[in-house]
Amino acid sequence: MFAKGRRRALAIIARYCVVTTDDGRETREVIFDQPPTVGQLVKRVGPDAWVVSVAMKRRPRKARQRLAIAAE
Repeated sequence: MFAKGRRRALAIIARYCVVTTDDGRETREVIFDQPPTVGQLVKRVGPDAWVVSVAMKRRPRKARQRLAIAAE
């Protein structure tokens, strides 16, 4: 019961950061609101990119407050 509520709360305040590279030297971060699918990654970064890492990052409190105000 508590685990589902915690997962839902984390999903609301988190975003997913995927670090990719094309050449193995330079990296770039791509941000998603939900966990991306392989199709979404290919669409955003191209079929030749390599995924270096995937991380869930929490949105800062002020950013969450701005989202709440914008939703009203």
